[in-house]
Amino acid sequence: MVLRWTEDYEKHRGEAPWRSAFLEDVTAMEGREFAFSSLHSPPDGNNSEVSCCRDPRVRFTVFRSFWAEVPDDASNPAPRNKSTFSSDMPTFTTDGRTAKVAEILAGGGKPSDDHHEQVSGGGGTGEAVWWARESNRQWRIRGRAFVLGNDIAGDTDGARSVRTALLSRMRIVEKDEKHPWSWDTEMTAAFGQLSPGQRGRFLAPPPGQATDIPWDHDKYKLWAEVHDLHDPLARENFRVVVIVPEEVEMLDMKGGRLHYYKLDDGAQTWSHEECWP
Repeated sequence: MVLRWTEDYEKHRGEAPWRSAFLEDVTAMEGREFAFSSLHSPPDGNNSEVSCCRDPRVRFTVFRSFWAEVPDDASNPAPRNKSTFSSDMPTFTTDGRTAKVAEILAGGGKPSDDHHEQVSGGGGTGEAVWWARESNRQWRIRGRAFVLGNDIAGDTDGARSVRTALLSRMRIVEKDEKHPWSWDTEMTAAFGQLSPGQRGRFLAPPPGQATDIPWDHDKYKLWAEVHDLHDPLARENFRVVVIVPEEVEMLDMKGGRLHYYKLDDGAQTWSHEECWP
């Protein structure tokens, strides 16, 4: 699926007031690791009486870019969309078989017993935290998380809901009628960001499966390298997670201030409040 210019895409919000400072801090970090938390439902999580018992799950992952802004990199062999859009939505990549993906999908209202059949979807609550050592600042971004897989350009309910959510937060940078922006191209570019060894991890046995359980050695590979950007199994398991921010906190330890930003979705503007840390 490609995007062509209609009035729907003319309506876009301005750049978030915290974006430039955040990028300055993240760019200066030796690594781009951050902690991402989601909510895990117990096995009987479909029961409304125990829906309040969801437990937080936190893990470290790597900030790749803002959505629709895969950076130019000579080491990335994938074709790229033109710089048509920008956004304030952080992304990371993961395996579709991991627990975090099921948690994001469950948070979006998908029945837990259907997670294994869904590819793109979500909307579950997520929180991301960065510690920028050089500037002595902590960034906390809260909002909804969405999962994008190899069906993102298709007609499934999940894919359509993700596209709608992300398009509402994508800003037009430059129109290009000759080169329509493609969801599939953006996903392949995100896959190409990874090294061949990182891509090879999507060929490994299912994450979380006990090592003493027999696995299909013909299907799965350990320590593999993937050079084919369209490797069927690797792309089947590859996911991009996009965090759609609703609240942002920047704790400035040097300045002794906590800056709190909140999105007014109706007005499409951010409020800013300066607080004591």
